[in-house]
Parts: sequence; C-alpha cells; structure tokens
Amino acid sequence: MTHDTRPTPPAWVLPVCAIFCAVMWGSAFPGVKYLYRTASDQLNVETTLWVCLLLAGIRFTIGGGALLAITPGAWTAAKRAPLKPLIAFGLLQTFLQYLLFYTSMTVASGTLGAMLTVSGNFFWVILAPLLLHSPWPRPIQWLMLVLGAAGVVWAVAAPGAEAGNPVLGAALFLGASFCGSLALIVVQSLKAHLPMRTATGLSLFGGGVALLLCAAPAWHHIPELFTHPGMIVVTLYMAFVSATAFSVWNWLTTKFPVNLLAAYRFFIPVSGVTLSTLFIPGESPGAGIIGGGILVLLAVAGLQRYQVRPVAGVR
Repeated sequence: MTHDTRPTPPAWVLPVCAIFCAVMWGSAFPGVKYLYRTASDQLNVETTLWVCLLLAGIRFTIGGGALLAITPGAWTAAKRAPLKPLIAFGLLQTFLQYLLFYTSMTVASGTLGAMLTVSGNFFWVILAPLLLHSPWPRPIQWLMLVLGAAGVVWAVAAPGAEAGNPVLGAALFLGASFCGSLALIVVQSLKAHLPMRTATGLSLFGGGVALLLCAAPAWHHIPELFTHPGMIVVTLYMAFVSATAFSVWNWLTTKFPVNLLAAYRFFIPVSGVTLSTLFIPGESPGAGIIGGGILVLLAVAGLQRYQVRPVAGVR
C-alpha cells in the first residue's frame, strides 16, 4: 500500500487548482465541436458515432499513455492495486462517461452540455450517502436539488441557438455526469493503493483503448482526419487537458472532502458556456441556458452553504 502521509496543502491550493481544472474542462466543449466541424466541413468525413468514438479514443490513449510514461513505477504500482476497483474506475471515468459525452456533443450544443456538467454535484449528494455512508441530505438540501432540477428542465426547454436535440442531448450529458460522479466514489477505494497520477493514467489509457476498439468501423478515416494540422493540434491539446485536469482533480480528492470539491465544479459550466459562445460559430445561450444556469448555480451554492459534515474518515 502507498499511503500519502504528507500534510494537507495550504488553503489556497484548493481554489486555484479546482478553478484551473474547471477552465481546462470548459475548454473541451469548443475543442470537441471544432474537431467535429473540421472533420465534416473541411475533410468531408461524416461525424458518425464511430468517428466520434475514434476521436475520443485517440485523445485518451495519448493522454493516458503520456501520463504513465512520465510516472516512475506506474506499471509496478498498478500490479499491486485491487483489480476490480481499477477496472471500474477506468470504465466509469473514461469509457462510459466519454462514450456518452462524445455522443451527446453530436446531437446538442456545447453550451447546453457545459451547463449540465454541474449535475454531477446533485448526483454526488445522492450517491455519497448510499455508497460512502455519509449523512443523507437535510430538507434544505433536497430543496436545493429541486431548484437545480428546475434549472436543468428550463435549460433543456429553451436552450438557445444551435441547440440540436436538447432532450436527447441532456439525457446523454446527464448520463455522462452520473458516470463521472460514480468514478469519484470508486477512486476513494484506490487512493490507499495507488498514487492518483498512476490511477488517472491507467484509467485514461485503458478507457481510451476501449473506445478505440469500439470505433473499429472508423479506423480507415485516421489518415484523412490527421492530415489536417488543426485536427492534430487540437487532439493533442485535448489529450493534455485530460491528463492534466484529471490528475490534478483526482489528487485533490485525496486531500479535500469531495463535498467541498463539488462546490467548485460550478466553474465548469461557467467556463464551458463562455468558451463555447466565444469559439463555436452560431452558438449563443438562450433564455433557458441563462435562467436555468442561474438556478443551477444558486442550487450548487446552497448545497455548499448547507453541506453536511463528512463522516470521519470519509472524504
């Protein structure tokens, strides 16, 4: 076992690192849309589900492989880790979460998806008592959950320009967020056995390879897609985002209570919506995205304000 006995970092580390992760993840929304539009508009490659999974698999395989390559003793540490939680972590954090996420980005706007990422906070409030035995939400916290759900419904009902299919997109985005929340719970059982950078690298690499295998019908498009400099640069950037943001965030979960970390996730939709409207042509937030987003942020702030104390030993 590899227990991290180093002291808790200074207080400023949490907001700085959490906001950094949020901005990195927020940039993924216009990044994914750029890849899709370049493939279809400039390279005449139809962005089928297989092509989307191919782009995701390449991104995560590169990111995870690079992370493992710069982590001394990664494979040795992996052999000592419990296999079932490690596989579950890779399936949830990378394979299932991004299978749903990349599919959703083909049917709905990046702006809507960015706003719905904050739903992970609500899943956490419900899942933590069930799986980590933390206290159940109090009535005021349930009220905040209802407020957040109302914001999601509003956003789906009136999402704005370039919304695509908001209902299907919302369902897929919410499913992706649910998988990500479960992954945060599973990783708690790994932190005593693996450094978080190793666990993250294994998750990204293994999940990326699984996505590539699923994308086998689109492998013949690889030469077409990666003759375009923009496709290469943005894919490498997205791989960097995955490796860096997930490594930092998973490390934060070993140092700070996840309930506290959840409050900082609201910066993801703020970053995602802002960057999507700036860099994705034709996208603009409608009344639903703006009004629903405000309700969601109020709900998240309320959950943070009235959060329960974590059970001793459970972070």
